[in-house]
Amino acid sequence: MKIIELPVKEFQSKVWSPDTHVRSEGLHLTTILQAILEERGESNVRDDITEAQLDDYAAVGFLWERALTRALNDMHAEQEAAVIRLGEFQKDGIYFTPDGVMLNVEDVKPTLEEWKCTWTSCNKLIEDRKKWIYQIKSYCYALDLDAAILRVLYINGNWRPPVPCTRHY
Repeated sequence: MKIIELPVKEFQSKVWSPDTHVRSEGLHLTTILQAILEERGESNVRDDITEAQLDDYAAVGFLWERALTRALNDMHAEQEAAVIRLGEFQKDGIYFTPDGVMLNVEDVKPTLEEWKCTWTSCNKLIEDRKKWIYQIKSYCYALDLDAAILRVLYINGNWRPPVPCTRHY
């Protein structure tokens, strides 16, 4: 038997991204948040990762988003609730791309759904994840929402041992 490694086109991030369009030209929230964090010396941008490796990280994140969308919609189908993927939209000259909004016929207002997939430890306080907090606050402002749920998949858990775990905030 001969085993050969095949190129894997199916796991490129563009295949798994729920957003199939090219990002609009202009100012995006991510750019603003990164500039704020860099100014404060809190940037987490790594320069030791190749574009191909970044794409692999993104693909796993997009798979998490797709799995959550499907799972949440299946779980809430009987409650007449659903996660809606809004895609990209603009407010005040800034482009936003929230992960989703949970709509429920019993609730007066929908709830922002923000999802993260990370290899960092779950031991870090959620309040210390400045970029995530700023992002959620910005999305809530842009959508005129006052509630959000952050669902995080920590690939390596707390690293003792490195076992995946999820946390919801």
